[in-house]
Amino acid sequence: MNQDPRKWNRTPWQDAKRIPCSPGCYALLDVDDNILYIGRSKILWNRLRNPSTHPGFKRTNQSVDSLTITWCVGWKVYDSEKVLIQQWNPPLCQDYINGRLSTEVSLRSGVPNVANLG
Repeated sequence: MNQDPRKWNRTPWQDAKRIPCSPGCYALLDVDDNILYIGRSKILWNRLRNPSTHPGFKRTNQSVDSLTITWCVGWKVYDSEKVLIQQWNPPLCQDYINGRLSTEVSLRSGVPNVANLG
């Protein structure tokens, strides 16, 4: 698995319905490829199909058109969310406190399928 979310599969948020119904991790990137948010989901598509219900998008003042979703599928990457948040320290992941993820991060979510976990 590639540990750099900027190198995962890319999908504009408008095309999120093309993301697979698989477990995995995802990241929200701004136009400059800065990682704003990292999350995970047992069903990526469910989490990412509607930006208005997404906790990361609710915290940003950017439009959906300016955000890109990157995603990687598989249980291995799903379980690495905590490590990815510690490594990249995205500004919108304030659910991560004192080495523990809050329940909000663990809520039902959706992220696309990645062909190659590496």
